[in-house]
Amino acid sequence: MYNETMTDHGPIDPERMYAIKELASIFEVSDRTIARWLDTKKLRAYVIGGSIRIYGKDIISAAQAARARVKKTPVGPRTPAKARNRS
Repeated sequence: MYNETMTDHGPIDPERMYAIKELASIFEVSDRTIARWLDTKKLRAYVIGGSIRIYGKDIISAAQAARARVKKTPVGPRTPAKARNRS
């Protein structure tokens, strides 16, 4: 169903739940970056026993969405339309 997302620590298990600190370590970002991803709804989180947890399947979905956004982003210098139309 889900494609595995590979990290330096191996694949993300879609059925496992990850803590914020764990994800920060896996993706080599700060805890605050993971919190920002949660705040901006890039990741979905669950509170279990007072701890925030993120399902692996949600991490994989977010990674796939991020890859799709990157593929759509143009690369290289942008030329303004007026300059492009000059002969």
